[in-house]
Amino acid sequence: MRRIWILVQNRRGIFLEPEVFYVKKDAINKKLRLLERSNPVYDEVEVFEKRIMTSEVRRSRRRT
Repeated sequence: MRRIWILVQNRRGIFLEPEVFYVKKDAINKKLRLLERSNPVYDEVEVFEKRIMTSEVRRSRRRT
C-alpha cells in the first residue's frame, strides 16, 4: 500500500483536473499557494489522502 494526496480545485462551481502528489508537504504547499489567489466566496481547494495498491515487485533476498 502506498499513500498519495489528491488536490481538487473548484473554481466558481467548475471542478478542475485533480493533481496527484506523492509527498503530503508538496500538496499542502500547492493548496496554500492556490488559496492566496482564490475567492473565498466561490472557490474551494482541498487535499484528500488515499491509500492505493501498487504493482511494485518486491525483491527477495538471494540465497548464497
